[in-house]
Amino acid sequence: MALIRRQRGWTREATQTKSSEMSSSRSKRRRIQNEVNKNISTIRSSTCHISLSPGKTEPGNESRTCILEISVDICSSISYKAEVDIDNDSSSVNSEERQSLRESLAFWSTSHNISHSALNDLLKVLSHFTSESLPKDSRTLLSTRVNIVVSQMGTGQFYYFGIKDSLIKRIQCGLKSSDYDFPITKNHQDYFDHKLITISVGIDGLPIFKSTNSQFWPILGRVDQSICEDVFVIALYAGQEKPPLSEFLNEFIQEEKQLENTGVLVNSTGYCIRISCIIADAPARSYVKASKNHNAYFACDKCEEEGDWEGRVMLLGLDSNLRTDMDFRIKKNPQHHVGTTPLLELSFGVVTQMPLDYMHLICLGVMRKLLHTWLSGPLSTKLPSRIVNQINSKLESFKCYIPSEFARKTRSLKDLSCFKATEFRLFLLYVGPAVLRTHLPNAQYDHFLLLSSATHILISDKASNPEWNSLAEKMLRKFVELAKVIYGDTFIIYNVHSLIHIAKDALQFGALDNFSAFPYENYMQQLKYMLRSKHNHLQQVVRRIYERELWITESSKMFNSAKNTSHLYGRISKFTYNGSYITTTNGNNCFILVDDRIVIVTGILINNSEVKIYCKPFLHKLDLKSFPIDSTDIGICRVRETSRNEILVDISSVLRKCVLLPSSDKETEYFCYPFGKYLNKG
Repeated sequence: MALIRRQRGWTREATQTKSSEMSSSRSKRRRIQNEVNKNISTIRSSTCHISLSPGKTEPGNESRTCILEISVDICSSISYKAEVDIDNDSSSVNSEERQSLRESLAFWSTSHNISHSALNDLLKVLSHFTSESLPKDSRTLLSTRVNIVVSQMGTGQFYYFGIKDSLIKRIQCGLKSSDYDFPITKNHQDYFDHKLITISVGIDGLPIFKSTNSQFWPILGRVDQSICEDVFVIALYAGQEKPPLSEFLNEFIQEEKQLENTGVLVNSTGYCIRISCIIADAPARSYVKASKNHNAYFACDKCEEEGDWEGRVMLLGLDSNLRTDMDFRIKKNPQHHVGTTPLLELSFGVVTQMPLDYMHLICLGVMRKLLHTWLSGPLSTKLPSRIVNQINSKLESFKCYIPSEFARKTRSLKDLSCFKATEFRLFLLYVGPAVLRTHLPNAQYDHFLLLSSATHILISDKASNPEWNSLAEKMLRKFVELAKVIYGDTFIIYNVHSLIHIAKDALQFGALDNFSAFPYENYMQQLKYMLRSKHNHLQQVVRRIYERELWITESSKMFNSAKNTSHLYGRISKFTYNGSYITTTNGNNCFILVDDRIVIVTGILINNSEVKIYCKPFLHKLDLKSFPIDSTDIGICRVRETSRNEILVDISSVLRKCVLLPSSDKETEYFCYPFGKYLNKG
């Protein structure tokens, strides 16, 4: 630290004593460099090595800045660059900036899951270049809890975090300006004296290692009305098998009952609290409900259909009596139950408020089953290898057309066994209709489009519209009926049968993404990354979770705030607007405007923080005739030929982003699919 202060003294003295004699900023920088070179041997003898090079200056301003390149030997060689002001002492940094530095480090560390040893090394480096009193140990910076007391539960361990603290933090982050996303919540608001806040809960098992039976069973939550959509942990179990159900849910149910009775008070405002839904895949749902598993004769969660056996359980009926919450409570269909779930203690509908999750049901269920049937099913439905190779080539060629918002691009069906849920969703909704049009027999292709079209409706804002919802339900019922004819009765297993019920869940909860398992599955993968030792798995994760929750409010607002564009000027080629990437390259250059025109972005103009888009609109917009409905009604269309002349529109005219894929037979024709959130109101 003393060396750094001496170095600042050299540069300050050099600047002050010779400033009047220097004829240009170049001479000034050269003198600074010479002074450093004279003392380089002294600097090299220390732990911290510094080389000083001049920085850029604005025309008309004297050079006041230099770039320090630092190499610090702490366990390993680490290189950093820092910009410092030669004329100003570092003590001029105000207290707010100092506080922000500490918070920023903490939030950065927890966001990127930085290990404590790496953070300790970084703190040592920073201590040489700032006068701020940063902690020397990462545990002090992150306020890491030392003593974590876990309870024994069955053959494993359990820790309960609670709901209230995380709930209040997310309410303090701010509530959405729009009304309730869930129609079921909006309909129940009239029964409460205060604003209703609802929590979506996710429950599932997570294998920790592939070589052992070690597993986590978390209870996760998400506040539906908060602008902070981060998932939080309510409880966590670690063991070699499933936890005992009553013990696992006991503390969660007791706290939720108390919140239902008393609500919460945040900033002198009272809120009523309820559980909106519990989201789980079929095995976890049967475990939580204490009902028969998905391969049982009376497995269906929504109706009383009895299965038939032919090498597997088939649920062939489409018109069985529907289950109700009251029927479940009194066990009207005893063959469906294996016990009594503690959830009955809550003001909660075990049938109506445990919706079917389309991530597992449609993406990982039906879509994966269709692909496996086409690749390796019976000869009557199996595709020839020549056709499969053509499909694979087309999928590979589509990579450059997939928007950046998709975490995974298209890849060959040779890797089908490694596909993730997002890849099956990408194929079902966007890529499949374009790829299969000339490669799948007409009957199978039309059958596939029934599933794709219905899912498009149910993931849109039309999902809770009675007319559109009814149309989607009819298409799904027709899909199941035709599946018996095309693929045989053995195709109608639990997932395929359940398609006839998912539209009713969308009628209550809106778009399928409102109640999908995607955010919970993403968070559960983070739990595995929190492990840094082979011992005390639960205690490790508990510490990491507390570190993250501590910094979720203030620092997250700073990091997630809109980017400052004041430094940009003129015509640029890429821009981020409301979380959506806008570029002039394939994949991120197709948008729908508020006037319903589909355009290709050719440039972005920024002038005094005003953003405008240069674009070329498509001249022809046609429906896809093979779709079971007019595809333009759900935003899907064929487009041809862009205008030769550019138009300039305001960024507020951009409505939604599109996936634009080339047609199989015409290079100048494209398939256009809207996706994602609305960037502006139409």
